[in-house]
Amino acid sequence: MSWFSDNLLKDLPQIDLTAIAGVAVLTNVLAPDHEVEFFALRQAHMHEVMWGGRPDKPEESYDPDVPISPRRSFEKWIETRYSNSKPWDRNTRIKLMKLRLLLNEI
Repeated sequence: MSWFSDNLLKDLPQIDLTAIAGVAVLTNVLAPDHEVEFFALRQAHMHEVMWGGRPDKPEESYDPDVPISPRRSFEKWIETRYSNSKPWDRNTRIKLMKLRLLLNEI
């Protein structure tokens, strides 16, 4: 079995805060005398998401009879996310599965 995550805090919210944000787990890797589990870990990677319009910017209205009006500015707003690692791409997943096969052959 294998399991991959690039946001460990989201997938396992019960764990304590850690510098590890991504994990790849290979289980049931057989060794001659016992079962082995293989863990590959990744640190958090700062990720920026660009939005059109700042969500916490107050809406503007100059007419007291109209309390709500659209925002005048939809300037670019960048949200910085810290809890994700770089994603586990397809090639890395394939290489880890090949590693599992090689370990099972030992």
